[in-house]
Amino acid sequence: MKHLRLSHALIVRVLIGAFASTVVHASERIELSGVAIAPESITSTSAGVIYIGSATRKVYRAGPGDGIAVPWTESPADGPRSTFGVFADEAAKVLWACAGSVPASTSELYAFDLATGALSARFPLPTPGGICNDIAVTRDGTVFATDSANMQVVRLRKGPSRLEVWAGKDTGAFGDPKGIIDGIAVTGDRVIVNTLVSRKLFSIPLEAGGAAKSVSEIVLDHPLDGPDGMRSVGGNTLLVAESGGVGALAQVTITGNRGSVKRLRKGFERGIVAVTVSTSIAFVLGNRPMKVVAPGEAAQFEAVSVSLGDYK
Repeated sequence: MKHLRLSHALIVRVLIGAFASTVVHASERIELSGVAIAPESITSTSAGVIYIGSATRKVYRAGPGDGIAVPWTESPADGPRSTFGVFADEAAKVLWACAGSVPASTSELYAFDLATGALSARFPLPTPGGICNDIAVTRDGTVFATDSANMQVVRLRKGPSRLEVWAGKDTGAFGDPKGIIDGIAVTGDRVIVNTLVSRKLFSIPLEAGGAAKSVSEIVLDHPLDGPDGMRSVGGNTLLVAESGGVGALAQVTITGNRGSVKRLRKGFERGIVAVTVSTSIAFVLGNRPMKVVAPGEAAQFEAVSVSLGDYK
């Protein structure tokens, strides 16, 4: 998610791609535009379909090879006003989406049909004043989401029709209560989350029976600067969008409870807030419009694709 600390800027985020010094050609860009939009999160399918959550009610979609992402679906009018994290769950044929508002009021997790965009279910967060931020799904179909305001990880198991607090019931489980729990990913047999403000990574093992029995900090060899959206790229490796400073795309390799940080690229003209991976292509999203526009005019953002083949 995202800059919760920037209230009305509402966690802006846009895709900007890049590993190392790779040159990105114009044909590899995906553009999206709209009035008062704030691209916040990105996800993709194995076929190369891209979905982008905006801090409005709209979700944008670009088909494989498309250069423009267009409005595809939107959250219901009686729900929270902003869409934050999105996650394409191909096994369940669902696009999961976090909806909330800053400052916090109500927040929900939505399930949209991955093909049609039809809303099939909605799940309120269990703790009052929550902000559903980002989403990850395990192989057995369990859905996990971060609640940034309450520093919790919530869970939706197959069968039950409600979200439950899975980790973070105890204050301080994820360190500083104002650390803003943000990105989430699944690596092997554990769930990994980051904190935007306190700049940490935490690990929660997936225990037999699904209980969250412990939360452990992953000790990093270099600090992350404003870790935001992140995705697992197989094994124990994560790609992390660092939204602080000049912005960076980082790779974190986890061994036990230690993490090795490698910055694949520093400095992004339009910021960086989220990343997704489809086959050997990374899509990175930044948070600044391509040019300044007057109030009421459509702002334009871009997503950039970068081949990861040379960076494995």
